[in-house]
Amino acid sequence: MRRALALAAMCLAAVGCARTGTADGDALVDDGAPGRFGIPHAKAGEQDWFALPRFDNRTDQPVHILDITVVDPPPQIRVLLYRGQSAKAVGWVQLGFRPGGNANENPLNTPEVPIGDIVAPPHGRADGYVMMLVELLEAKRVELRRALVTYEMENHVYQQLLTMDLVLTPGTS
Repeated sequence: MRRALALAAMCLAAVGCARTGTADGDALVDDGAPGRFGIPHAKAGEQDWFALPRFDNRTDQPVHILDITVVDPPPQIRVLLYRGQSAKAVGWVQLGFRPGGNANENPLNTPEVPIGDIVAPPHGRADGYVMMLVELLEAKRVELRRALVTYEMENHVYQQLLTMDLVLTPGTS
């Protein structure tokens, strides 16, 4: 009996490990950063919001977003926060926000969508998207080129790199 229980426990552990392991994914469309987005005249100490790549699903199955992070952020910036948004709730997809702008456009003044609740429907675009808050630590040009998305599809977890083209350019306003 003990041997049967131990064998069952090992099988359950193996299934759990297989389900939580990650594999390279390709369910999301990587459009190669169709346009450059940036903040000119960025200053050290400033905090700005930026939208990360959207979640466009190329498959027949729903894609459940688990996480998204910028890959290799340079030492000139600090990523302070990732926050899920709803395009429907906001009324548009917000590309960025600079403090001092319209308070109605401040991501902190709009309903938050937990990143884990964002789903890209089959062959469709997720309503939810993710913005990040960054602080420029040094007045040097910063380019962010890739984001790593972790998602679940058909009880498997995948990771996929998406291209982005985000530039912070220091200067005077």
